[in-house]
Amino acid sequence: MRLTEPHVSIPEAERQRVRLTAALSLALMLTSAAAVPGQFLLGSLTSDVWTVLAATASLVAAYALSRSPRAGLAVWFVLFPILSAP
Repeated sequence: MRLTEPHVSIPEAERQRVRLTAALSLALMLTSAAAVPGQFLLGSLTSDVWTVLAATASLVAAYALSRSPRAGLAVWFVLFPILSAP
């Protein structure tokens, strides 16, 4: 799949892990991005909106890094919102 294809400089041994990281960060990013308009529509604007926005920004960074030669950093950007969730 084109959306999860790693950078050409990634060694063949790491390509599967990088594809998994890209797919996971893409799925989580789309899910957390969908939660923000839901909070606006429901009128429950609290500090949780900022948490969701920070998590989404971290997942966007993870997805971008997973498609670059620095794919190892993407794992940390995926773990950050998962571990920092309330």
